[in-house]
Amino acid sequence: GSTGEGGHCIKIRGSARVTIRDMLLTKGWGDGISVGGKPQYKKHLIYCEDVVVANVVCNGNRRNGLSITNVIGMKVYDSEFSDTHGTTPQCGIDVEPNRDIDDNGYNDQVWIENCVMSGNAAYGMNVWNRARNLTVTRCVIRDNKSCGIVTTGLNSGKFTNNQIYNNMKTGLYIKDGSNNVSVSGNTSYNNYLTLGQKPRADFYLT
Repeated sequence: GSTGEGGHCIKIRGSARVTIRDMLLTKGWGDGISVGGKPQYKKHLIYCEDVVVANVVCNGNRRNGLSITNVIGMKVYDSEFSDTHGTTPQCGIDVEPNRDIDDNGYNDQVWIENCVMSGNAAYGMNVWNRARNLTVTRCVIRDNKSCGIVTTGLNSGKFTNNQIYNNMKTGLYIKDGSNNVSVSGNTSYNNYLTLGQKPRADFYLT
């Protein structure tokens, strides 16, 4: 398909204790994997809980490699989310809670480790409003057509020991509305390549 954004390779809604592992998920009309809340008529969403994604490759999907919406407790590790293109947001990983009936939908305790986010048409990773307690560690975020990682409205997050390079715009962009975010031990270079290769002076980050 060339319109819409449904048609995920794997879609999980309102489920607990789920593991997805050892798979290639490619050329989905929507996301490679979509994890989130199950709607109920005039009631709160039923959140996913205790979800694991391990040793998967999500490549060449149209919307996102992995969408994480309304979930409590999720681990993503040893995986690749690459070459996403076709319809917005077009990110490797999109951490973006849906609104609940009181407009306060969220996700909490998402851990992403040892993953590659590369060659996506927009960001390597997008973190949108009402995400809580996110950790991104030991990941490689490279060669994306816009920013490496962007956070908007993140409430408590850690970005540690990642390699962020060769992205066309900012490597790590923490926008207004994000709070309690720590950044440590990352290696970031050759970003904002839309400006071309430019020599930069060494500096220390404190």
